[in-house]
Amino acid sequence: AEVEIRGVEIETELRTERGFVFQAAASYLRNEFSEYRSFDPDQGTDLDLSNRNIADLTPDYTLNAAVQYSFNLSDGASITPRFGVYWQDDYDYIGGFSDEPPSECNQEAYSKLNARITWQSSDGDRLVSLFGTNVSDELILHTCIESGITGRRIQYKPPARWGIEATFLFGR
Repeated sequence: AEVEIRGVEIETELRTERGFVFQAAASYLRNEFSEYRSFDPDQGTDLDLSNRNIADLTPDYTLNAAVQYSFNLSDGASITPRFGVYWQDDYDYIGGFSDEPPSECNQEAYSKLNARITWQSSDGDRLVSLFGTNVSDELILHTCIESGITGRRIQYKPPARWGIEATFLFGR
């Protein structure tokens, strides 16, 4: 078999002197058998599977964007809110060909929102953040495995999570 793999990834970041940051990334990935012959034991015939798109356990498209702005406080500390969104196309954990119907292990396209607000001390040695990941609480497959012995085993990525993070830097 021969496979053609095509893809592109673009990333950009815009920063201003006033503390504004915008980041964006996009990717595209496509796999296709340029030549693939197989044997169908049920029919007893050769199969030509050339020029078929491979469902390859990765999404064809992904998009990612984030924006943040640092507000300087009168005591020299700063507050920085950050918002981000991640989107990806659907993909199937079972694999096969993209022109086949999706399996029970198909992850539909989804978006995930993340948020964070960080306070940084004037000397930069202390940071405290309040953060949320998957704040829209999307149900996202992490793994899905089908087996004739154990059936289907499904694991999901974490639901909406909120937390506090503290960082202390010593000896700078």
